Amino acid sequence: MSLRNKEILTHAVLVLMIVSGAWQFFANLDWVLAPGRRAAMEVATAQVESKWEKKKGGGRGKSYTWHVLELKGVEGCNCKGAARVDAYLYNKTATGDAVEVLCHKGVCYSRADTRWDFGYRIQIILAGLGALVCAVIEGVLLLRMRKRKLDPPK
Repeated sequence: MSLRNKEILTHAVLVLMIVSGAWQFFANLDWVLAPGRRAAMEVATAQVESKWEKKKGGGRGKSYTWHVLELKGVEGCNCKGAARVDAYLYNKTATGDAVEVLCHKGVCYSRADTRWDFGYRIQIILAGLGALVCAVIEGVLLLRMRKRKLDPPK
């Protein structure tokens, strides 16, 4: 593989890592900030509108399943949201059941949501930091490449 192809591949991989890490961070930023807003949230009652499962492949023959409850506020707050819960609560809850939720700016947050866990927030923060580190590396590589073009060898 030529040096030029290696540079192109390096830039492509770094850009892919920047985009995927930033996407993961900003798509889940609400869950990173949610624990700090817990004091401002009001307790309300919501109804389970629907529930669904999504299987994800984890590689090497391992997979995991998301159990999601779609919620809509019926008492105390007019909110909508989705809660990712464990299998036990998912199987125990039926469509139409009333559950207690926390409401903030029209979004329902279930107390049983697995995204409240500290490990989930750390994963999202690390994705954002990884994107930032890759962006710095890409910036340095682009500056070096520009410097090489402006100062040709003598």
